[in-house]
Amino acid sequence: MSPLPLLPVTPPRPVPAPWGGTSVLVAACGLGIFANLMGLRVMDPDAASTGTISSISLIICIVGSCVMFLLTPALLLAEAFLGGRQIATSYTSRLGQVIAWGFLFFVAATVAAPMPMPSSKARNAGVQANVNTVRMGLEQYATDHNGKYPPVNRWQQVLCAKGTGYLPGDQMPRSPWSKQPQTALLRIEGLGLPGAAAIAAGKPLPQTQTKVGLGRVAVEGPDHAQDYGAILYDMDPKTDTYVLYGIGRNNKEAIVAADVSNQ
Repeated sequence: MSPLPLLPVTPPRPVPAPWGGTSVLVAACGLGIFANLMGLRVMDPDAASTGTISSISLIICIVGSCVMFLLTPALLLAEAFLGGRQIATSYTSRLGQVIAWGFLFFVAATVAAPMPMPSSKARNAGVQANVNTVRMGLEQYATDHNGKYPPVNRWQQVLCAKGTGYLPGDQMPRSPWSKQPQTALLRIEGLGLPGAAAIAAGKPLPQTQTKVGLGRVAVEGPDHAQDYGAILYDMDPKTDTYVLYGIGRNNKEAIVAADVSNQ
């Protein structure tokens, strides 16, 4: 009996490793999503630098999202379709890994990223609330002192005296920017704002958003008249007229966010 002829054996097509090029795509996609969430959630609308970082991270996220949801599935499915059932099984598994890891990156970024910083509009509203708190303290002081308001040179001292209860916690309200109470005695001189005597003479209060110069963010607390969150006080002893100004922010400018007088 003659031996059977040996048939040529076709070597199996190599199945690509499940963590080859796909791992690079997964990493790029995950980092894009993470960078976008970090950039957008910590972005301070007042700070140009963080705004730039957020714009870059947004571009990264768009590219990463396109890779994850468009390019990667298309390439994997196309290669799986052309490569046979065995390879299709491998690439289907890899596609599932891409989606799963991308979702995990998204969840991790959402949990790890800090909450967004409040905008200038929200902080200016906080200044308005602080000015109203000080106004109520002034009125309570006047009630206790026969209609007289505290003098300019020690108004914070008397309002913050322990046990008086004129201000919550016997301290000035916390600045919406530094989160610290104002301790410096701040005056309105040099800002071009009408003082108490001018208000008593009939000059109207300036409109909110009136610019008073280049502002700054105080680290410890407002200690300058143009610091964001500062509260300024002036009083005319002849007429017992007072005026309060709260300094807010518009871009880099210090503005009048709130003003109030007893006239």
